[in-house]
Amino acid sequence: MNRSQLEHIIRAAAGNTDATDIVVVGSQAILGTFPEAPAELLISIEADVFPRDRPHDSILIDGAIGERSLFCAIRRIVIAAKPDLRMRLTKFTSIWT
Repeated sequence: MNRSQLEHIIRAAAGNTDATDIVVVGSQAILGTFPEAPAELLISIEADVFPRDRPHDSILIDGAIGERSLFCAIRRIVIAAKPDLRMRLTKFTSIWT
């Protein structure tokens, strides 16, 4: 996945939730800082996203453009937008603090 594809996912996720902030976690988050990342970092076809202020709206993203959607099939990508993504991330990072 490249930066352009990720930006498209973010726009689509925001459009389906009316959210202004979409959080990207996982390997594709690197594209936020390094838009021209080396090819080795662009291998993954999966983006993990959720709305920052309304993580429960992840279900809207998953239903509209999630893993089994036409959106993903056409673009040959996978979008993981599960409602518990933020909770799992919070629990994981709390171990490090």
